[in-house]
Amino acid sequence: MNSLSRKNRTKFILVTLLLLASFLRLYELESLPPPWVDEIPNGEMSLEIKDIFWSYFSPTLMPSFYEGPMIFYFLLPFAMLKKSLMFIRLPIALCSIATIYLTFLIGKDLFDEKVGLLSSFLLAIFPLHLYM
Repeated sequence: MNSLSRKNRTKFILVTLLLLASFLRLYELESLPPPWVDEIPNGEMSLEIKDIFWSYFSPTLMPSFYEGPMIFYFLLPFAMLKKSLMFIRLPIALCSIATIYLTFLIGKDLFDEKVGLLSSFLLAIFPLHLYM
């Protein structure tokens, strides 16, 4: 019974950490801080890759499909929804939240649940991880 309550407590703490991290990363996502130097060009490059992707299937034009880092392909569905700073920042914020969970899993596998929770908490509130 003690093991079950410990698992539930760990899950509760982890979910609370993920909710905290989500709030810190998604609250006023579009307004704070001002756009970084690379955010707007990354969104524009994603939209250019969309045009290259569709022309890839054209029999007259067969360009190389690789057009830069994977982040451009990851931003593509979000950038196609709306040309907005929020839709450029949203996938990065979601990846940031996912790394907190992955940090917990790595800490738990290498050490124990306490180390996983502590490391994921520190990453959740780390200022550079919040705004980069």
